[in-house]
Amino acid sequence: MHEGRLLGAGLDVFEQEPQLTPGLTELPNVVLAHHLGSATISARNRMARLCAEAVITVLRGSRPKTPVNPEVYG
Repeated sequence: MHEGRLLGAGLDVFEQEPQLTPGLTELPNVVLAHHLGSATISARNRMARLCAEAVITVLRGSRPKTPVNPEVYG
């Protein structure tokens, strides 16, 4: 952003949450928001369904679609 390669950015996830990268809040072409990009009813419903499907899959002895720690599956 400082180099002018991007016209602007909207960020709702930060590298070292909850701290912000120094200087981001001073940039006029950056919009910062709390982590709320998925805060829609539709997205939350899909997230709940994915979670429930993962629990059922694991209880059946299989690997879930999106494991947080895939290394445990070898």
